[in-house]
Amino acid sequence: MAFPPTSQCCRAVRRHLRPQYDSIWIPDSLLATAFERYCATSRTAARYGSSLPGPMENRRRLGKRHMGELNFGQTHPSAPLWQLENLVDLTQWQWKSPTSPDTRARDREKHAQKRTLGHRALDLFHGLLLHNPRSSADVIRRSQELDGTSVSQEPVSGGVVGAQQAVSLDRSREAPAKALWVVNGFPLDFVDTGLELLLADLSTSSSVETMPNVTRVCVSWQRLLAGGHVSGKAICPTLKGIREGLDMGTSAAKPNLTIENLKMRLFEATIDGLSSREREDPTHFDNYAWTGILHELSQLRMNNIRVFARAMECIPRKHLETQLPGISANLDTYLRGLERATDDSSLVRQSTKMAEVLKRTGVSDLPDLPDLLSAIGQQVLSYAGSDHLDYPRLRFGWLLLVAKLPSRGKEHLAQVCVTLEADPRYRLTKTEICRLFLAYIHTHTPLRKAAFLYNRLHDGDATIYRSLSIGFWGSDQSHHVRSFAEFLIHLGREHDIIELAKGVRNVVPTDLALLANLAIGMGKPFLAIKFFSIYGYSKRHTDPQGFWRSSYATRAITSLANTHAFDYEKLLVALKICPSPPTRRRVRTGDSRGEAGSRGRRQPYILRQEQILKTAKAAMIMARAPNLTNRNAFALLSKCVRYLRGHNSVIHPVVLRSLLHNITRDLAEGRPGKTARLRWFLYLLRKEAGTDEMLRTGLALRRWRTFNFYLARQGHGHEGR
Repeated sequence: MAFPPTSQCCRAVRRHLRPQYDSIWIPDSLLATAFERYCATSRTAARYGSSLPGPMENRRRLGKRHMGELNFGQTHPSAPLWQLENLVDLTQWQWKSPTSPDTRARDREKHAQKRTLGHRALDLFHGLLLHNPRSSADVIRRSQELDGTSVSQEPVSGGVVGAQQAVSLDRSREAPAKALWVVNGFPLDFVDTGLELLLADLSTSSSVETMPNVTRVCVSWQRLLAGGHVSGKAICPTLKGIREGLDMGTSAAKPNLTIENLKMRLFEATIDGLSSREREDPTHFDNYAWTGILHELSQLRMNNIRVFARAMECIPRKHLETQLPGISANLDTYLRGLERATDDSSLVRQSTKMAEVLKRTGVSDLPDLPDLLSAIGQQVLSYAGSDHLDYPRLRFGWLLLVAKLPSRGKEHLAQVCVTLEADPRYRLTKTEICRLFLAYIHTHTPLRKAAFLYNRLHDGDATIYRSLSIGFWGSDQSHHVRSFAEFLIHLGREHDIIELAKGVRNVVPTDLALLANLAIGMGKPFLAIKFFSIYGYSKRHTDPQGFWRSSYATRAITSLANTHAFDYEKLLVALKICPSPPTRRRVRTGDSRGEAGSRGRRQPYILRQEQILKTAKAAMIMARAPNLTNRNAFALLSKCVRYLRGHNSVIHPVVLRSLLHNITRDLAEGRPGKTARLRWFLYLLRKEAGTDEMLRTGLALRRWRTFNFYLARQGHGHEGR
């Protein structure tokens, strides 16, 4: 069917749309484009005959059946084979290979890029007019500016145009313009229209707040998503097209911050629109759309933690495992953004915000989180030696984030640190290790006096371990010293534990310091840390003056004594249990002047109760030591007894029980025992507990020896007689 020329169509449409009393004038290009689109739709939809394509198609109209037709490119329909006069000259025909799918895709993209200005103006007219009835005059003025024509300054009046606007608005409310914005699943119309408006604003303003078209575009895009008029597969290409178009369409002199803020506004509108749709239908979740949003969000060149948090809050936890690639891409963008941090405080704030996002949205509880962290750790390690990235800063920022994840322990943190220290050129400093440990402690357990502890990190690497251990001890958090020592062991830095032990040793009581020196001298600084931890725990739960009366003292000394090849003589020296003759003070008699040569009586120093308790604890440990022979244990116990008797002190019942346990080892093994040791024990028992207790114990020992003799005779015949 033949169509009239374009000029006649324009005049016909103008007679219906523009009466004499109407002041609105529509350009010819806009009307021609609308008419061509209408005609193309009519040609596609009209059918005369069967609705199924094939040989029976158009039979009703033509009255005959074409069994086969060939068309070699002629403009008119082909003729049957038997009409030779209508055949083309096949001698001029050449065979061409079929077009590949990639070539066809490029041709379609090239055809889409050649869309006329009228097409874009028509999209602008329809889209914004339907969603904003007050902007009809602005839309038409914008269309005429794009077409190069002038706009009449007369106000919009009633008439046919006003009626058509009302009809358009009613139709927009009843059926949203789904086909208007989406073309074959890809909203090219919105990309072109949005870029036209956004680039126009960027050319006239440098602040997003003063751009009028930004709000208009974001609101219209949000409404489309909320209404479900854009498929999930079309969201990612749309965001990508606008993002790349803004990058290519702006000059280098334009501040990048303005462009990035504009992209942020568009991403916020996308998230709000898609989330509002899913709130109305909780069972609906567009996995493809959210994957595209997270991927495009990771392409931003600025801090996107706030928008990333909004996107993650809209994703249900049961769908988080499907979004791990997008989460990984955004974490990599977060790491690259850390390089722009001006100081360490900014680095700490950014890591805290990202950790809060991962914890609040449930990402930190995913079972696949270790694999995700391992993959990102390998990505961070690949930045080592880069000329464009500050690897130590990126690594420290990533380690801070791992330390602040509540589901990860210090063993995992130490493993990540060791992995990122694979390059010997970039070793973690002592200051970085201390800050990582404080971040870990502050996340998992309450940290008292955090400001006081962080202030102690200003010391140099030479003394920072000692300073931090003293800070823990001074703030009554001695258990963190032991945890820090375990963290250093996991890092493979056991040689640094001695610095922690020496730091605490300077602030503990003297007797504890002597025990610490004993452990350090044995090459076991962790034992000293363990001893300090037990002592600090007892201070929090018992009377500090009653440490040696509690079971914590037994645990502390036992932790030292159970080591391999422990020297118990050094333990007695550390506890100041010396059976040497005690120092005596002379008390003179006679006149008050104390004449020289006058004789007086000597009195020994009386031991304090604390020293007696120390001796009792040492005796109990030595009596039960598995690595001491019976003879060596008796010699050590004898020193304890002589030490107490040399100071005219009462022998503690624990010492007597320890001595009894030692001398009855032979009896327990079926031997008669040492008679001299038994008599000496009974003598001490009579001095301390009285004759009755001595007789009762002596009779029991005699019966035990008699029974052992009886067993020996029964086993060896008459040899024992």
